[in-house]
Amino acid sequence: MQRKAVASGFYKRSSKLLPAKFFDVLLHSASVNGTFSLDQFSCEVSESHHVSISKQGLDNRFDETTVSFVKSIMEEQLSNQVGQSVDHRFLDKFSRVRIKDGTRFDLPQRLKDKLPGFGGKVTSDSAACIQYEFDLKNGRITDIDITSAKKTDYQDAKEKTGDIEKGDLIIRDLGYFSSRVLWPIIEKEAFFISRLRTKMTVFDSSLKEVSFPKLYSKMVKNKLSGITMNVFIGEKEMIPVRLIIDIVPGEVYQKRVMKTEKENKKKGHKTSEEYKARAHFNLIITNIPEDDLPDGQVCSIKHVGRWNWSLRFGSQLLG
Repeated sequence: MQRKAVASGFYKRSSKLLPAKFFDVLLHSASVNGTFSLDQFSCEVSESHHVSISKQGLDNRFDETTVSFVKSIMEEQLSNQVGQSVDHRFLDKFSRVRIKDGTRFDLPQRLKDKLPGFGGKVTSDSAACIQYEFDLKNGRITDIDITSAKKTDYQDAKEKTGDIEKGDLIIRDLGYFSSRVLWPIIEKEAFFISRLRTKMTVFDSSLKEVSFPKLYSKMVKNKLSGITMNVFIGEKEMIPVRLIIDIVPGEVYQKRVMKTEKENKKKGHKTSEEYKARAHFNLIITNIPEDDLPDGQVCSIKHVGRWNWSLRFGSQLLG
């Protein structure tokens, strides 16, 4: 850790508050519910490590070198932890396997001009979003960006299509995906794995719209728990994908429908029969040929994609 601190520029001269002690308190602050002030940080340093440092002295520590130092530690730890759970034979076909997620959190009111929030009775006038992307294959951070919470995941994905390279595998949550993002991935001879958007129209190979109520009845009748179809998605876009369809257990289906009906009731909406039919399935789309990655391996990689690194302590980096 000392070497990383020196390399990042965080540790330039001898100090009683060694990098390991600073990082220890930083992690502690992330575990505390609510805000963790600089005064609290100073007290924790004193109590845990018997080091006296002023509030101003701590404030001076939070700069770009701090971000670089923490980022280097995260990169090493994530590489070690995630790499142990991945069968790398799945990844040989890809140059990079890029998993991305974001986290949003409220900030003090004084930052609203630089990082505006949504405001209102429930949310703060100032809030930030950390966009974080990790290359699972090579064990490197490929993107870490701090923006206003108002900037959506979709906007982030659309703005960063330029850094997609041939052979990349992109794994992201639904918020990042749209036809405007999927097409650049295909055009650059890269790949994606994603859940299918609930309202996205699906057409079979003969360009007939897929009826999910009929599909569910047919699969139950034929005692099929899962199938794969080559389809086109999007009424206008007609993007060719492989659709992997698995029926979920009854309790999962009930939870999905109950949650959606509760949300729709608050908004005065009615849950559609089409949604209820699709809720019977896990629907995964990909443009990876089946010969290169069979269905079971797609689901295994998608499962790894659900792994999520907690970024709560990112708010501390903003002071």
